[in-house]
Amino acid sequence: MKGTRDYLLELDKKRLEMEKEIFDLTDFLTADGMPGVSGSLIDREGFPLPNIDHMAVRTARNKLICNTCLYLY
Repeated sequence: MKGTRDYLLELDKKRLEMEKEIFDLTDFLTADGMPGVSGSLIDREGFPLPNIDHMAVRTARNKLICNTCLYLY
């Protein structure tokens, strides 16, 4: 049977992993040439920006939102 201390240490390890992933995703999205966490993926004329990987940005944004919600609750 796990003790309370072991359970809390396990939860703390999960918290640290979530924080690291949140920071890594934020760093990826805010790197040079990237649109940021909430920047537009299209230009002024409505065409997709040609210099970014749209799927990678959308996936990273989704993971960031999910991890942030899980981290807060």
